[in-house]
Amino acid sequence: MRRALLFAALALLAACEKSIEHPYPDAVVEAFMASCRAQRGTTVESCSCSIEKLQRAFTLEQFRDFEARLARGEAPAEMFNAIAECRGG
Repeated sequence: MRRALLFAALALLAACEKSIEHPYPDAVVEAFMASCRAQRGTTVESCSCSIEKLQRAFTLEQFRDFEARLARGEAPAEMFNAIAECRGG
């Protein structure tokens, strides 16, 4: 079931790829979706919205920087601001 939802989310993203400024590799999107979905209160829709917003706003290099900062316990404001509306914030 989870695999089917992930596939559906990836298919949705692929359909929107023309309008995404900085498309990330599938492996990056899949890892983001898995990590996002592991967070309490998220949905496939909110996670799909988030990765789409990030791809529109930030290069892969910038996204990797956000990942590194998160791993250090930092909360990149620009990243969270970009996805706030996806989480109802």
